[in-house]
Amino acid sequence: MASVARFPGDDEKLQRQVAAEGQVAGTPLIAGNKVTLVQNGRPTYDLMEQAILSAKTNISVESYTIEGDSIGTAITDLLIEKHKQGVAVEVIYDSFGSQDTPTAFWDRLRAAGIAVLEYNPLNPEKAKVGYDPNDRDHRKCMIIDGKLVIMGGVNISEIYLYGGIEPGSIDRFWIPWRDTDIAVEGPVVAKYQQFFLDLWASQKGDPLPQVQFLPPLQPEGASYIRAVPGTPQEGDPQIYVALLSAIRHAEKNVWLTTAYFDPTQEALQVLADAARRGVDVELSVEGQTDSALTLDAGRSHYHELLDAGVKISERRDVFLHGKTATIDGVWSIVGSSNLDTRSVIWNNELSTIVLGRDFAQQMEATFAKDRAAGVAIDRQAWENRPLIDRASQWGARAFEVIL
Repeated sequence: MASVARFPGDDEKLQRQVAAEGQVAGTPLIAGNKVTLVQNGRPTYDLMEQAILSAKTNISVESYTIEGDSIGTAITDLLIEKHKQGVAVEVIYDSFGSQDTPTAFWDRLRAAGIAVLEYNPLNPEKAKVGYDPNDRDHRKCMIIDGKLVIMGGVNISEIYLYGGIEPGSIDRFWIPWRDTDIAVEGPVVAKYQQFFLDLWASQKGDPLPQVQFLPPLQPEGASYIRAVPGTPQEGDPQIYVALLSAIRHAEKNVWLTTAYFDPTQEALQVLADAARRGVDVELSVEGQTDSALTLDAGRSHYHELLDAGVKISERRDVFLHGKTATIDGVWSIVGSSNLDTRSVIWNNELSTIVLGRDFAQQMEATFAKDRAAGVAIDRQAWENRPLIDRASQWGARAFEVIL
């Protein structure tokens, strides 16, 4: 705390966030890192491709969705080529999230010598550690040489470029996808690599290549970072607990962006309490979705938040898929975890907490753009919405636990 407080521009707000978070997050705050904000699909894929080309020893890829489309093929072509050059490659994909990807896509990787792990196979006969239909690996992470991690909300899929695959599809939209990733270098990268290795071991994956997964790491920047895994099956969901703790200690503002907004009652209460004590609580949420049931369930909670003074805006011009927050100009989080019940009690997730003003300013600018492009929810107009909308929204609540 004393070290953090010495940085110019940091003040007691940052010290309090560090102290509070250290009690609940479960992972250490690590100094000496460089963090780069990356917006949307194409810049993220460009960064991934450049990182793969630069790899010298090892590439670890973990993603909820890896499609067998132009993006998935471009990324895996590079992985295969690097493997031919002697770089070790291992891939984890979620069976549910990647269920539309042809078996031949994975067979091609295995035939090239790449280690591939299917997380919680949809076919129970293929499961090595038991089967749970709700157990999903929702993380999105690529680690290069144990020194660089690219992570956040972006899956490997061309929907980020084109907004859809089939004309007239009912579950994809021909609108842009809006998302956020970050690239991190420095000592904290060892944590992300260890999370990957732990997950591989827990799923009893095939033997991994004999490489140095955890090389010595030197400071690369001035950012203080906490890498936080969400593994509800192993205990408390650390990401959720850390976020709620930060909101509880907020003094100035809480600006939160989330896809699939369907908060728990505890999260609703924490957000409402913050607004009632004078904190500027603003939410940027999706107004276009591939899950109408989740959208309705989330909207059924708007009145509680609006009554407390929380401001809500919906992005209806894009499919908002980001999962970020920034608080008091000093605390920020980017990751794969939505503010919904599924992310709290079922999914494996991964988030990055960054402490410091420079990165928080970038996050505030990003939020401001989303807010400006969104449609503000007026409290009075919302109370006067049609009865059929109310019925649909309240009915969706019955499915909140499994959405």
